[in-house]
Amino acid sequence: MVEVNKYELEKILNENRHDPDRGRFQEMIEDIAKALAQISSIDLAYWHFLDAIYHAQQRHKAAVDLLYVCYTIKKITDTPLNHLIGIEGDYRKSRRPVSIDERSLKHYQRKICEDKEIYIFTYTAEDAVRDGVFMKLGGFAFNEIYMTSNLYNDGYEDDGKLDDLLENGIEALVRKEYDDSDTLKLRVLEKDKIWVAQTGEGITFMKPEDY
Repeated sequence: MVEVNKYELEKILNENRHDPDRGRFQEMIEDIAKALAQISSIDLAYWHFLDAIYHAQQRHKAAVDLLYVCYTIKKITDTPLNHLIGIEGDYRKSRRPVSIDERSLKHYQRKICEDKEIYIFTYTAEDAVRDGVFMKLGGFAFNEIYMTSNLYNDGYEDDGKLDDLLENGIEALVRKEYDDSDTLKLRVLEKDKIWVAQTGEGITFMKPEDY
């Protein structure tokens, strides 16, 4: 059975009781904690959770803060973030999830204006990966994780250093800020050195000059 950190669980539930936005996840988190206690391993439990979210996305019923919920699973099970990223990577290979951006973004968008054809070029994160501007590091909570090559080459080839940065960045994005919007969350991890942003295309770690 998956061991649940009861102290972390109660801490999270208590925080949610005083937060009108996160309070709606209270029942979901309690149900997840109960389910974890019935499953033999975190690998199997997280796989089942991802599968449930995948099918909810197919039915357009995945209106939850997945980053927050997935990070909560990490916290209450004391599971390293890179382990959950690995599980999600295996899951994605077996079943490609539907992405809102894949449905809505097109490489070229056609617009008619004053009887003239205008072609608008959309430069996506995947284009940046192909061009070597971004590195793709995996995925978490159905968010692709990227890092600019400019930042990666500052020593983040080291797995331990990279894991620490990913952990700090995801935790920062989970915390709410007053200027967050539905399309952008931006956090300063190290002043004048490291930023992380969450957009519709995923999560990107960067230097300020890369923004």
